[in-house]
Amino acid sequence: MELLPSKQMLTIALLSLSVIACGGGGSASSQSDQVEEPIPEFPEIFGEQKSKKASGFIYPTNSISMYDSSVCRNYDAYYETENVLVFGNSGTSKELFERFATWTEFGLQELKRQIGVDLIAFQQRYPFSLETYLVATDYLYERLNEGGGEALFMQVTGDELPTSYQDLTTGTSKRHYLYQQIRHLNPEQINSLIALVQGHYLPSELSTSFGQTLPGKSLVCLNTAFNNSNLWATGNLVGYTARTNDSRPSSAYIVTHELMHTLQHQYLTYLSQVDRWFLEGSAEYAMGHIASPSNHNQRDPLDDKWESTLGAVAYGHYNIAVSYLEATSPGFIINVLKHIADNGVYHVVDYAEYPEYQYDRINQPNPDFRKAFNAYAKRPDGSALTYQDFESEYHQLIDQWIAQTPSSLMRKSTQKLEQKDWFELQR
Repeated sequence: MELLPSKQMLTIALLSLSVIACGGGGSASSQSDQVEEPIPEFPEIFGEQKSKKASGFIYPTNSISMYDSSVCRNYDAYYETENVLVFGNSGTSKELFERFATWTEFGLQELKRQIGVDLIAFQQRYPFSLETYLVATDYLYERLNEGGGEALFMQVTGDELPTSYQDLTTGTSKRHYLYQQIRHLNPEQINSLIALVQGHYLPSELSTSFGQTLPGKSLVCLNTAFNNSNLWATGNLVGYTARTNDSRPSSAYIVTHELMHTLQHQYLTYLSQVDRWFLEGSAEYAMGHIASPSNHNQRDPLDDKWESTLGAVAYGHYNIAVSYLEATSPGFIINVLKHIADNGVYHVVDYAEYPEYQYDRINQPNPDFRKAFNAYAKRPDGSALTYQDFESEYHQLIDQWIAQTPSSLMRKSTQKLEQKDWFELQR
């Protein structure tokens, strides 16, 4: 495809159609203010139109974190490029398929450039849905509780169960340990474990998507129902679902926003493991929106831990908070997500089922997020910053950041994590 000049500028309103870009079904819109955006410089793509019936491709059916994409399970036609699969109904034109394939390839490049993460490599490293890993964890935990599970653990992992496992005092901590081991099994080992689980339970006791390999590419579902709603797109476990009646090149930046939500899903069991301002602020940061911190006193973005209270200007203020954290602690976004994946209790349990993990999600930060935040956040002078202090001193800290680093008004951090730092979860 023809490359568009990167220096050409276009004044756009990202939401001139008053549409919403969502992540995890609980997100809201990108900035609705007039924003100077460069017209994207799109990569050249090479793709092929295909049929599910002919190729045998199985569209993901897992129920966790797929949101509004289930409609595409019924579609036969799709368009495939090196890193992208775009699904549409029988009336979808080749031009529309190619447009979203191009936008998505662009978004993947932007995610790597802005955040330093190769989303496709990550999806290929952990090819099963969290649903599969969680069910397999419970299966192994139950066998160990019944006695004699040590031999099964050796069969599955190739290692002896450490004596320290019995020192873990709660079922949650034991599940957490087993979950970490299962996430690091090689393809042969995880497929063997999946077969054991399927042999143990009745088919009716497992979802149809248990053990289903995810595509290893970003999957786009073109949902025409969005055209008559206030939704532009929703990010999900494997990609995003989007409306089809928008041809503006600048909308490719919204795709980057949604792919950031897909990346978040690779680390989190539930997007509610992080506060809303961080969830959406990091997606704004990933799409290249440059924060304007000088107006930070107009809103308090940290009030939005689960629900939005700031209205149309919310995303701009979320971005200010995240941009501060990235500037003062480069790599903050990925470090926090990885910390939760390595240590978060909700990777093993749904907090609603365990009273000891319940919290006021409207007014209190998620405990996993609070711990991760405290591990990495910094003040402008480089000293440690707690979540509690960030809340109470937010506006003073932003003022210090502006005064100490005028260049912070632009994207300044060039430090990116090495692949091993974001790629491999703890074991």
